[in-house]
Amino acid sequence: MSDIAGTIKNTTVQRLIKAVSAAAKAEGRAELLAEISARADHEVKLGLFNVDHFQHDLDKTRLGAEKEQKAFQNQALIVAAMNHIDEQLEAENVINPSIISQLIEYDHTIKASVSDSGQLNVIIESKDGLSGTTLKEHLQKLRLSKEYAFLFAEKPTDSPAKGTGTVNPWKKETFNVTQQGRVYTANPAMAAQMKQEAGIA
Repeated sequence: MSDIAGTIKNTTVQRLIKAVSAAAKAEGRAELLAEISARADHEVKLGLFNVDHFQHDLDKTRLGAEKEQKAFQNQALIVAAMNHIDEQLEAENVINPSIISQLIEYDHTIKASVSDSGQLNVIIESKDGLSGTTLKEHLQKLRLSKEYAFLFAEKPTDSPAKGTGTVNPWKKETFNVTQQGRVYTANPAMAAQMKQEAGIA
């Protein structure tokens, strides 16, 4: 299943595939534990049961199952966190929330946890793990930055946007190589559309 994920460009689908894959591994471990238990019963009946060997195999499998269960939970949390980021961007009425969420995921480590009250807490952490901010703080920082502010242009409320509806870094009047690279990395299809609008083959 991980091979399939590598061929899919949609990041939301990739995250879901990883979560399902982790769940399948955890389920496989549970089946293995049941198989070990059945084999132990069989060996007891034949008088071949070795307590030390059984305990070793059981502990090894249990630790593996716990590790894979934790991986599944982490993947599920990341999926929930990215959905929350998308919802927050939609609520702020930005034109291209998918580009912003993909940039956040590409440039940072997304961490999430659930509080005792059931609230999802999302932290946007630097790749080196030395700094982190809440989602609200991070979005505000991006909105005010010179590099990313153009992505936060709001949707018009009275009429639909024409074309991409945001600053096009390929157009002569707003040409920006740095922004071109960011848009292309986050969303190649959007980059191609912007280039076409700018008259670039």
